Parts: sequence; C-alpha cells; structure tokens
Amino acid sequence: MLYLYNALSGQPSLILEGDDHRYIFKVRRHKVDDTLYLRNLEDGLIHRYLITQMDKRSATLILEESKTLEVKAKHDLHIGWCMIDPKSVEKVLPSLNEMGVAKITFIYCDRSQKSFKPDFKRWEKILLNSSQQSGRSVMMEMAMAESLEAFSLPTLKAIF
Repeated sequence: MLYLYNALSGQPSLILEGDDHRYIFKVRRHKVDDTLYLRNLEDGLIHRYLITQMDKRSATLILEESKTLEVKAKHDLHIGWCMIDPKSVEKVLPSLNEMGVAKITFIYCDRSQKSFKPDFKRWEKILLNSSQQSGRSVMMEMAMAESLEAFSLPTLKAIF
C-alpha cells in the first residue's frame, strides 16, 4: 500500500477510526511516531502524517508535509465494454486500473444479458483499493451507455 485514502486528508490534524484504523494498526501494525501517506484523490497532493496518539478505537495524525505527486498514464484510454457478469468485471477491474485506463463505459449491446446490473458503488470500492496499492492519484471514471451507437457516436465526433 503506497497511501491510504481519506476524504479529509490535507487537514492539519486527522483522527482515524473504524476500518482505516483497524487496517493501519491491526493489519499493517503501525505504531506511534510512524509516518503515513494519505490522499483525498481530489487535489493531486500526497500528504505525509505523523501518528501522534493511538488507542484501541482511534488514532490522531498530525500533518507534516503535503506535496504534488501525480501518478497517471501517459495517454488516456477510454474502453467501451459490453455488459457481462459483474463478477467477471470485478476480477479485471483492478488490473485495468493499475494499467492506467482513464474511463470505462459499460454498454448494453444486443447480445448482452439485460439481467446484469452494474454495481458502481462496489466497483468504486474495488478501484479505491487498487489505487491505494498501485499509487494511482486519479480515480478511473465509469459510465453507462444504453447502446453501442450511444457510445460510439460521441467518440466518432471527437475523432473527426
């Protein structure tokens, strides 16, 4: 893990609780006076925090430094993906994120099974964990298109 995502990172003082606290202190076994890197994935900054206080349910972090660190692919790649079983998508999503895919548009094609519904909330959590491990500083975008024509028409207009 290169950094931990926290929507409030960047503030001078931060309190970690819940799953973040459990992961950092029970799984990663960090202690007081260790350094952690956090991102909020909105400003392109990586924030270095010092663990100043810790108990069983929370930990207090103090901001030491913030610096710009952009980790992204050289070229933007937008993938159009016909809807398949969400379990199959979940297996491939981390690899695509780590390769630097900028956006995936899921398309209901003529031969797609209409019973499969995308679970964007679950997939965003998968992408967040993948971004933390790979160091990616910008979240991959996901969208839906009702047909192949709806996906390809804006793309063709952008090319020509």
